[in-house]
Formats: sequence, C-alpha cells, structure tokens
Amino acid sequence: MLRRLHLFSGDIGVLPWFASGTPPIIELPAYIRMRWLSPEEWRANPGILETPPDVVAERFEAGARCLIGWDDSTVQLVYHLWVTETATYIDWIFRHINVPPQHLLVFDVWVHPDYRGGNVHWAGASHACGEAVRCGRRYIFAGVEEHEYYIFATKYARLSLGLIVPHSRIVGVKMFGMKFHFTRGPSARLAEFSKRLRRMFGQQKPA
Repeated sequence: MLRRLHLFSGDIGVLPWFASGTPPIIELPAYIRMRWLSPEEWRANPGILETPPDVVAERFEAGARCLIGWDDSTVQLVYHLWVTETATYIDWIFRHINVPPQHLLVFDVWVHPDYRGGNVHWAGASHACGEAVRCGRRYIFAGVEEHEYYIFATKYARLSLGLIVPHSRIVGVKMFGMKFHFTRGPSARLAEFSKRLRRMFGQQKPA
C-alpha cells in the first residue's frame, strides 16, 4: 500500500479580514448548523461521532477541537473537522504530523456523501480559519492528495480564505505489516500552480 500526502500551508495573515478575525461567511441552508463540539457534549453522547471513542478522547485530552455540521431536518451529522496546535497521528498516512510554528493543523475532515459538492466543506474551512486567528495563528496547515490540491488552492483563493502553497510531501508505505515513511520537498508542479494563483488573486507568499 502506497500513499502520498501533500502538506500545504495557507497564509491568512495577508487577507483583509485577518485583523477582525472574521473570515468570509459561506452560506448554508438554515437547517444545517455548524458548531464546535465540546468534550462534555461528546461524553454525554459519544455516538454523535463515528470516530472510535478512544481516538476522540485522546484528541480532546491533547487539546484538539472538533467542528461538526448538523442537519436539523434529518437529525444527522453531515460534517466534521478537527483542528490542533500540536502533533497528531494521521492514520491515512500511518504517521504523526508535526505542526509548524504559527500554524493550526486541520485534519480528519469528513462530509456526508449526500452533502458533497456543495458549500458544507467550505463553510467548515471558513470556521477553521477563524479558529486559527482565535488561537493566535497566522497559517492553517493540512494535507491532501495531489489531485485535490488544485481544487483546494483555487477555492481558498477565490473565497479569500487564504493562499495555499505546498509545504512538503509525505510518502507512506505499508507492506507485510511494516510501515515506512519518506519526506520529500514540495512538488515543483504544485508550487508553480500556487504562483499562478498569487498572480491571479494578488495575494502574497507566506513568510
């Protein structure tokens, strides 16, 4: 099993809304509500998340926060996203990811299949950017597969949620029960794509 995760850094400090701490609002239907799930609420109703309870407990104990999207009309969870200022284990790539200084790591993002293709994910991204400012961070940090990078970078720029630039590549290999990891520099192809976005949207490169 071979997996590649392209980590990216998104600078929100160059954007006009950064000083106020209020990112652009992404409209959602009135029946979909997003809120930060408190550890107390989760302990009272652990079934609200399908993530294994021991994993959720470990994340909360380490200071991570979970954003959820809830559909009042169907009474179901339609979205979740985690953020943390510290290292965390990313099971998709079989390893821990360290968070660079001044960054907020966004991870384990999920959208219910029936709600994909709309604004749910981008509304969550907006909340995450606002949370980064609240935590005193200038950058968001996350990872995607290469084909997703182009979509994410373009959408973030168009929505004024931040300028995405490639940070590094993690290659994870799982074979015969053994796990191997390789870290590579950012993809030149993705770096060039980010430069074109800067020229198009007039945003600056993160320091």
